[in-house]
Amino acid sequence: FSAWLRQIGDGGDPGNSDTADEVELAVETVATKKALSALVETLEAAELVAFDTETTSLESLDADLVGFSFAVEPGKAWYVPVAHVEQDTEFSRDEAVAALKPLLENAKIPKLAQHTKYDLNVLVRAGIELAGIAHDTMLESYCHNATATRHDLDSLAARYLGRQTTSYEQVAGKGKQQLRFDQVPVGQAAAYAGEDAEVCVCLHQRLWPELQKHPSVQHVYETLEIPLISVLARMERTGVLVDRDTLSAQSAEIAERLQALEGQAWKTAGGEFNLGSPKQLQEILFERLEIPVVRKT
Repeated sequence: FSAWLRQIGDGGDPGNSDTADEVELAVETVATKKALSALVETLEAAELVAFDTETTSLESLDADLVGFSFAVEPGKAWYVPVAHVEQDTEFSRDEAVAALKPLLENAKIPKLAQHTKYDLNVLVRAGIELAGIAHDTMLESYCHNATATRHDLDSLAARYLGRQTTSYEQVAGKGKQQLRFDQVPVGQAAAYAGEDAEVCVCLHQRLWPELQKHPSVQHVYETLEIPLISVLARMERTGVLVDRDTLSAQSAEIAERLQALEGQAWKTAGGEFNLGSPKQLQEILFERLEIPVVRKT
């Protein structure tokens, strides 16, 4: 049914009756030091900064930074290339990172992203400690509709905005011929990356008011989900300490308890049987113990 709904233009969400958002997106590629400084000034003055990182890998702990994209309102975005194989910029990767670092580390400037945990770990590898995480569209979607099967940016754009976004395959290719993002021409990369940041803004404008309608959901989002982003990211980078002795003791305790419960079940049933066998359990419960059958499922 979801596929049929998409074919008739409903975006695959039975509850979505909105028409597609009409947005003409202009993406500016930042290539000069003057343009980079102007961008930083614009972002510092914004109420909320949507950003995205473009990298060489989907694994955040192995990913190298290729570019930044930013947006503060629908219809406009910026792309800052920093490590494309072929790019013509006045600044180096390190100079771009140094210029954007104070902005991204400023906790007083609210940030918005999709799946911020990934970007956070990417930025740590680049020497930036992201601060000021205010919103995450993936978590907004999850809190708004936890039973939805997909919370990726493309699915959310189709569901809530009626927009068909550019896929990674469209700019980088597929299979063995697929390019790393640093091999993608800057012009194509800018259009793709800028769209990601701008779509975040549009999604936030659609989803945040929905969360605010339900104070208990908003509370979970603001006090649990958002703070956990940095905690989980740090756990991914550092690892988790496992106490083998404690786990071993717990295992022994549980095994002993399970054995006692199994013995109790056998005593009640009047003989030994395999508790993991639905067929044997059926015989014990409904034939031997004559428990009434309410329904046969």
